[in-house]
Amino acid sequence: MYNGKKILELLAERNLKQKDLLEALQTRENGSVSRFVKGDIKASRLEEIADFFSVSIDTFFVREGLAGGLPAQSQAVSGPCSGKMDMHRNKEKMRTMEMQLKSLQNEKNMLEERLKDKDFTIVQMQSRIEMLEEMRAYHRMQSSQATRTNFGQVSEKSVQDNIENQ
Repeated sequence: MYNGKKILELLAERNLKQKDLLEALQTRENGSVSRFVKGDIKASRLEEIADFFSVSIDTFFVREGLAGGLPAQSQAVSGPCSGKMDMHRNKEKMRTMEMQLKSLQNEKNMLEERLKDKDFTIVQMQSRIEMLEEMRAYHRMQSSQATRTNFGQVSEKSVQDNIENQ
């Protein structure tokens, strides 16, 4: 027969609060383990509670014909309760760290893409600058040829004018 009061006994023995158990189970049972104590519990949840306390699931049952249920030596599995809580906390920390890592990887990827875009923009700008410099050099060359041609025409005209005026 199920003995849900054993949950309260184990909490008291280990100086733990109901809140500690509920956090470890990741449940929202309105801040109380009373449902578990009254027997409104699934086997999977009871197994989680047994793991939390590092005891056999048999701890929560009294067998008919045995005085006081199971013998005491069969109730304890091994390891302190705090080890189970530490493991739970470490799992939570791992999940948080994995989420942070994923977020940082996404941010890194985004920044790398922005850097690629900026590198591409820089290459485009350098190409435009080179093209403008080539155009400027071409115009200078055209301009200097036109000046020479104009200078030569002016000079010849000036010479002809001077000859006619004489």
